[in-house]
Amino acid sequence: MRTSLFLLLIINCLPAYSQCLSDIDPGDNHSIAITAGGELLTWGYNAYGQIGDSTNATRSALTQIGTETDWISVKAGGNHSIALKTDGSLWAWGRNVQGELGTGNNSNKIVPTRIGSDNDWSKIFTGSFNTFAQKNDGSLWATGYNYFGQLGDSTTSTKNSFVSIGNHTDWEYLSPGANHTMALKNDSTLWAWGGGFLGISSGSFDSRVPNQVGTDTWLSVSAGSNHSTGVKSNGSLWTWGQNNKGQLGDSTLVNKALPVQIGSDTNWSKVAAGFEHTIAVKADGTMWSWGEGAYGQLGIGSGFDQIAPVQVGTSTDWLSIWIDENHNVAMKTDGSLWVWGENTYGQLGVSSGGNAPQLLACSILAVKANELNSQEFSIYPNPATDILHITNNFSDQIVKVSIHDLQGRIVWQSYSLQNTFDISHLNHGIYILQIETESNTMLNKFIKH
Repeated sequence: MRTSLFLLLIINCLPAYSQCLSDIDPGDNHSIAITAGGELLTWGYNAYGQIGDSTNATRSALTQIGTETDWISVKAGGNHSIALKTDGSLWAWGRNVQGELGTGNNSNKIVPTRIGSDNDWSKIFTGSFNTFAQKNDGSLWATGYNYFGQLGDSTTSTKNSFVSIGNHTDWEYLSPGANHTMALKNDSTLWAWGGGFLGISSGSFDSRVPNQVGTDTWLSVSAGSNHSTGVKSNGSLWTWGQNNKGQLGDSTLVNKALPVQIGSDTNWSKVAAGFEHTIAVKADGTMWSWGEGAYGQLGIGSGFDQIAPVQVGTSTDWLSIWIDENHNVAMKTDGSLWVWGENTYGQLGVSSGGNAPQLLACSILAVKANELNSQEFSIYPNPATDILHITNNFSDQIVKVSIHDLQGRIVWQSYSLQNTFDISHLNHGIYILQIETESNTMLNKFIKH
């Protein structure tokens, strides 16, 4: 299904690639992505082999690694890369000085290297010098730097192979920082461990195991180098930790040990923390940034630091944001990807850096509506929040109805047609509704807000 779906999404991007990007993640000074066809692309700094092309040469252009087309998820760490294949196998390459690859030794790898023989890995997360991975049974595993207990295994011993983290199997999302780790569980509670300002006490605090941060529920969380950010379920924005560059956005340069609310707005939807800057998106599609701006990473057209949120341009169609040390990637509702910030090593994938967002070539995750949307049925409202409706003029029998994410994975399916769909369980993003009849396959794109 993955192949047949995305064959219909082909557009001309770069001559070397038949399809555009389906997953992307920035590391400290390199970036990694997967095409919609499952090909692996990397670019940027490569001193440790984190590009994976069997060299240590820095690449300023998107570089295909190997010929495999079964990559499904990627994460870029400080100077290492982690990826999953469709068969559930785990792969790693790049810097391994702290055991962040989980190979059982500390040797760098300059090509993707399979980690173990298990085929039940489902999620991956990377910090500056460590890696977390989750299995299908929900168990959490980690490897790498652990001086502050940021692996959460009740020790401060650095590991060079994956060890099991506690007995919880309900982790939804992890955001590892430099010295600490933030995480959300399936019930939307927030947890933290490691060293620094974890948000669970009135001062700097080291914890070797996960601790719950308050009792509220959260929509989004992100750990920077030494600060943390999050959006609560009511849409309010909160930050805590180090604040030497104004990365907390509370109009001061004072560190905060406990979460502080930024402003009074309750329409924040996503937030991401970099080295010493922060970027967030509101439900109205506007994007805001604050903190260090020396590398243009704030995207506001200048290199000055900001101690309170400043709107990035005037666009109102921003959907998601991924950032690492000093460079950023953001997606608009049309699926296009935009990059800005430091480009010393070509980590943006464009010819020159900039202090304002610029389009990344070959980045349309979903083609324009008039290239994809079937004339056989229509979707409304679009974008949608909880309920999706369709109108149709089908003349033959329905075989299957399914909803796919942009990596081709089925997130919902039924074998009978219905005119109303409950999509409240889906994450924010772009999806494809596919209807198969006895004689035809029809697709329509929709956006979940």
